[in-house]
Amino acid sequence: DDVPVVIQQPNSPHSIDIVPNLQFYHRRGWEQKQRMLFERELKNSRKTPYVEQFYNKIDIPQTDSTWEKARVIFEAVVDRIAYDDKFSLDATNSITRGSGSRMHVLKAMYDRAGIPSYYAVVRSVTAPRNIDNLPSHSDEGYSYYLIVETEKGPAYIHTDVTNERPFDYLNPEYQGMEVIPMVAGKERFISRMDSVDAMQMKLSIDYMIFEDGFTFAKRVESHQPYLRLRKKLNHLRNDKGVLRQQLQDNLAKSYGQVNLTRIEYKNLDDKYQPLIMENDFDITSFATVSDGEMKVQKYFPFHLVDRNAPLSVKERQYPVAIDAENIVDRTLTYHAPSGYAWDTSALNDVLIDTRFGKYSRVVQVDGETLMLHEKIAILPQYIELNDYAAFRDFCLAVDEAQRVELRAKQ
Repeated sequence: DDVPVVIQQPNSPHSIDIVPNLQFYHRRGWEQKQRMLFERELKNSRKTPYVEQFYNKIDIPQTDSTWEKARVIFEAVVDRIAYDDKFSLDATNSITRGSGSRMHVLKAMYDRAGIPSYYAVVRSVTAPRNIDNLPSHSDEGYSYYLIVETEKGPAYIHTDVTNERPFDYLNPEYQGMEVIPMVAGKERFISRMDSVDAMQMKLSIDYMIFEDGFTFAKRVESHQPYLRLRKKLNHLRNDKGVLRQQLQDNLAKSYGQVNLTRIEYKNLDDKYQPLIMENDFDITSFATVSDGEMKVQKYFPFHLVDRNAPLSVKERQYPVAIDAENIVDRTLTYHAPSGYAWDTSALNDVLIDTRFGKYSRVVQVDGETLMLHEKIAILPQYIELNDYAAFRDFCLAVDEAQRVELRAKQ
């Protein structure tokens, strides 16, 4: 009967933070972790003839920019050491095998180049808050990075160095969060915050609607470093039939019966440029027409309440941990059939700007063309229980602004 009861709720914080009357006993802490990593890395990144030989083959630029030198070394390691999840291999064994721990090779290269670097643990939004130490049972809510000191400030390299991950890429959920260096003498600090423009996904969809509801659609997506998608596309690049079928199935979930007519990807091999996806598809029934009035059936609101705040203020018992960003800049353009005019009486420009996030909509009509330009920016964040009502009001306001019907009349 004395066992504490935890009620599961959407977007709850770490379980350590919500178990009532929890007394936590540490089996290990940051100091122990620091010593363990330091001793291990002395071995894993030690200088050997193989390390020296590998380093001498890197064409390091003659520049005063430490950041650029570190980036070039990073790319050389990614190009020459095949990705492997055997993190236990040291730098020398990884070099001689040609695969293994890219991270250990990177640390050895930066040491050889005289570029200061060290390991650190970065908290995420979902990391435990009620304790200042490392949870004894897991590292959940934390991520390990190699921090490189440059003239631009700390550069971040995630320990999982995949082909799709650029140099100095910091996931949004780790931005503006505490960094705990795993080296003696380094003070904790707060990680950088990138601009919203550097994180957002841009989407443009152009709909050419016919009187029977049949529609030609052109869709263009532009993603800033989107690691999972880029990795998936690289995996399927030689199997275009599977890729086409998966994309068509995803479109069908949104639009019903569709026919995908074109797929094109740009910058797939350049992880420092936005990944651009273009596709054309036909929609069998996108609008309904009756008595001279056309209604568009698909608008795709963001559904913020369902995603982030489904519980009422009275039902909510814990803070809210939003661990994924929702940053979208989208333009939806609707071309009505000839002779139709859009009804914009219920379509207004909107701006909702709060400390939790921002939403805006600009409406433009030019003849038979209606254009909706929407932006939403919600960053990963931790919302205290006494702020939940205001946060839910923001979500409700956005949902209400998007509760519109798109109509055109002859």
